[in-house]
Amino acid sequence: MKNRWPIWNANWGVNIQQDVTADAPDNVIGGFTVEDSEIAYMDTLGIRLLDWWEDGANPERFIHSGIRNTTILYNELHHLGEAWLGG
Repeated sequence: MKNRWPIWNANWGVNIQQDVTADAPDNVIGGFTVEDSEIAYMDTLGIRLLDWWEDGANPERFIHSGIRNTTILYNELHHLGEAWLGG
């Protein structure tokens, strides 16, 4: 996402989540970019990155995060969470 987009009026601005299993340790999100964008008036979070292992994931086979090489650069984030509503 490198398009100088305005992202307004949502629960979450950018939400990236990757579920990883022991059988597929190469399931990753790589090279995601948020650049020169405005993320504003979110009910909760502006940017959220989350990777999750299944309960049976073998830590010897999973040697890296599910989200890698993320670039967050030159963005404007404002009015995030309930505080902007006065709550």
